[in-house]
Amino acid sequence: MTKKRLVTPTQPIETGGITFEELFNLDDVQRLQDEFAMATGVASIITHTDGAPLTAPSNFTYFCSEVIRKTEKGCANCFKSDSALGCYHPEGPIVQPCLSGGLWDAGAGITVGGHHIANWLIGQVRDETQTEEKMRWYAREIGADEVSFMKAFLEVPAMSFERFERIAKVLFTLANQMSATAYQTILQARYITERNKAVETLHLQTVELEHEVVARQMTQESLQEQAALLEEEIKKRQEAQAELEELNESLERRIQERTSELTEKNAEVQRAYDDLKRVQAQLLQQDKMASIGQLAAGVAHEINNPMGFIISNLGSLGKYVEKLAAYLDADEKLLTGCDPAISQMAAKERQKYKIDRIRNDMPDLIAESVDGAQRIRKIVMDLKSFSRVGGDEFTHANINEGLDSTLSIAWNELKYKTTVTKDYGQLPQVWCNPGQLNQVFLNILVNAANAIVDHGEILVTTKKEGDYVHVVISDNGGGIPPENLKRIFDPFFTTKDVGKGTGLGLSIAYDIVVNKHGGRIDVTSEVGKGTTFSIMLPMKSA
Repeated sequence: MTKKRLVTPTQPIETGGITFEELFNLDDVQRLQDEFAMATGVASIITHTDGAPLTAPSNFTYFCSEVIRKTEKGCANCFKSDSALGCYHPEGPIVQPCLSGGLWDAGAGITVGGHHIANWLIGQVRDETQTEEKMRWYAREIGADEVSFMKAFLEVPAMSFERFERIAKVLFTLANQMSATAYQTILQARYITERNKAVETLHLQTVELEHEVVARQMTQESLQEQAALLEEEIKKRQEAQAELEELNESLERRIQERTSELTEKNAEVQRAYDDLKRVQAQLLQQDKMASIGQLAAGVAHEINNPMGFIISNLGSLGKYVEKLAAYLDADEKLLTGCDPAISQMAAKERQKYKIDRIRNDMPDLIAESVDGAQRIRKIVMDLKSFSRVGGDEFTHANINEGLDSTLSIAWNELKYKTTVTKDYGQLPQVWCNPGQLNQVFLNILVNAANAIVDHGEILVTTKKEGDYVHVVISDNGGGIPPENLKRIFDPFFTTKDVGKGTGLGLSIAYDIVVNKHGGRIDVTSEVGKGTTFSIMLPMKSA
């Protein structure tokens, strides 16, 4: 197999004799395709230029393989879509709607020296804008069962066109890198073949020279003539040896240059793959936070309803206690004018059941219960405020209120080891995503609490500075070493023990503040004295 991959690429590219499987290890390509499909959430396959599969399908949906392609017309439309995606298009990926029902498809060609040898196809993600009416029409058009068709269609993952287009561009970059790698492999094989031919030629010349020397030794010519001829042949051999050495040096330099280029291209592919992993991790974190927000909002709603009638009932109970106390006072006055024996018996019963103590304790108990219920209601309201699950929805919000709700949610992490001081300024409404900013504040506050060993202080300050709202969160914890300070916003960087931190908290905070809100986040720290995070948010309108 090794000899085949080395010899075959030496053939002319224009003949079309070079195939994809002769240039790449299909097992390695299959793993790359599978990981790409899982990281991006799309279906993927690599085919010959005529559409015949080179790799096994990755992440194919039931909707495509078992519903549409089981009908004659739907299968024909699928082949038409694959044929259109398989066209060679060097300017960028081909992105188009699938002819078989509301999905996005894309493809990128893999070439060697301008010779088209394979296609990398992706797709089977649902177009978010596709209407149910149109899909039901298409089910009838191809003769599929409408109920099964719609059920399978709704199970296909949905994706916006912008995100699918970004994935297609990454696919195009990977296909170009594979094309470049294949071309460099061919060039390297040719250089090695040329060098081997030169070595073989030198060997043949050496053998011929040795035969010539033996033949001349057997002649009756003079020793001087033989010596002259031998010297001349040796000189030619030395010149040939020098030429060979020069050729070898040239080939070595060119091989080193090509190897360096291949190494750089491989590094680019690795960086693209690392970016995909980072995006996938951030998407998973965002999905997790959205799920937590939905759960928190639901729990807050369910708690808020019974708390309403608990507070209402406590108010009614307080009024009833007042009326009962008034009745006991009136009853005591009536008993005072009755028979002393009856009055004495009533006093004993009153003392037996501790009526006076109960009467004195009941207002305090009701007041404490009302206060506790009000505190629960405030926690619930803070929880609902913090758990806004509007996704990418922006609105006008008060940053001070967001900080208060976040402090309430994080209070269980803060109250045992920190003293929190708030210094809020008068702030205007800011156009922002409140839920995302609350996540930023929560990540920073929890990190501040973790940086404090025994007991410390956290200061939260807000103020308006020009066209910005300035939020400062400071702590007097252990601080951040200088070598780690410049890396704290890098994805997956963490100083916590394995299993105790993902390294995404501050990376997500940076993305929310800088990329999604157009703001700035800075950090200063000194080991042993503490850390300060400074967040600048622009006061831009909708």
